[in-house]
Amino acid sequence: MSHAVSTVRRLRRPPGSATSSGRRLRANWPAEIKVAGGRAACTVIDVSGAGANLRVSHLPEQAMVWLLIDKLPPIAASVAWREDGHAGLAFAEEQRWVLDMSRQRFDAAAWIEN
Repeated sequence: MSHAVSTVRRLRRPPGSATSSGRRLRANWPAEIKVAGGRAACTVIDVSGAGANLRVSHLPEQAMVWLLIDKLPPIAASVAWREDGHAGLAFAEEQRWVLDMSRQRFDAAAWIEN
């Protein structure tokens, strides 16, 4: 009896998030993570409507965190993964502003001057 080795990689994002939440946008934005015990500085590497990839040196073990990005209200999220100074957040609610920003950024008509 032979055992097949799975070559399928588990997705970090929920199924369907790539289409419903729009494409991931490169960001490189300074931000902070707020937890019950304080705050930690981080950098948002990329973001989608469903979550964000962060560069963060220290992220306390918390069930719920808040992502603080300049000029936006705090975004409730949970830590989906951690690896070598990076962490992935899953937003508690779809962030429609990311989809709007994505459409604006990648809309060819938006680049045409009148």
